[in-house]
Amino acid sequence: NNLTNFVIKIYSYMVIKESVIKNALRKTIKEFIEEDRIEHNDGSVEIDNFEIVYEQLSFGNDNDTLYFVQIVKRDKDNPGQKSQFYAAQYLKEYYFKSLDEFKSKENEIKQLCQSLNARAYIYMNPRSEKIVNKWTQINLQRMEKHRDMKYKYQGNAKALAAGRSFDDITRPICFIDVDSNDENDIKQVMNIIKQANIKPLFTYRSLNNGIHIVLPNKEDAKKLDFTSINGDLSKYSKRVQMNAKVGVEIDKPCILYAKLIPQGYQKQQNRFNKWTKN
Repeated sequence: NNLTNFVIKIYSYMVIKESVIKNALRKTIKEFIEEDRIEHNDGSVEIDNFEIVYEQLSFGNDNDTLYFVQIVKRDKDNPGQKSQFYAAQYLKEYYFKSLDEFKSKENEIKQLCQSLNARAYIYMNPRSEKIVNKWTQINLQRMEKHRDMKYKYQGNAKALAAGRSFDDITRPICFIDVDSNDENDIKQVMNIIKQANIKPLFTYRSLNNGIHIVLPNKEDAKKLDFTSINGDLSKYSKRVQMNAKVGVEIDKPCILYAKLIPQGYQKQQNRFNKWTKN
């Protein structure tokens, strides 16, 4: 009986200690994350980043600055949908040149996302209207020369120009994409960023309960070492590296709004395991 009681006490202590550690992790992660994220009874998750995005926008006075927002219906959110262009349908674009204009479209964007089972994305690096127009003309010329491009991208010349990602000094904002809902992985990433003395612009939970950590300077982000989580990826191709748990996304869009049923990370992890298998 004494031995049984002792074992029960040890087990209870271990359970309590594990619970305390998990609660501490959750508290740390919660303090790090700022977005409005709601889990609904139907299994859908709603992410509303409008307010934290508004705080980061800087339009300037040159009348050339715009922010690009796109409503995207992804295949993985819509079983049965098979798109030709990056596994998604690109439904509507917005080119905002003022905060008031942006705010005036908030409800419209949310309603479209909900009715179409789509996501709204925003590129946090502002675009130059002159450069967007320049690349729009280049895209139109290419479409005229190449029939396959014209068929595939018809009507999307400007969106392709605005959404074109550049690893350029004029576009410093990036984000760390943590494709894992393991709280220990998330905590490790936070510690790595903290130890590098980098202060995120904002952080939000993804639909699958991973996180996106938006950073002000991509050059700082490139120096971060996530080998402790990903393993050594140096010998693998870019395709393999893109499916790792943690990656740096340069001049790529962040979620502005979504209300969808999460799909999880299993497919991505299976691909990664398959490609890295010796």
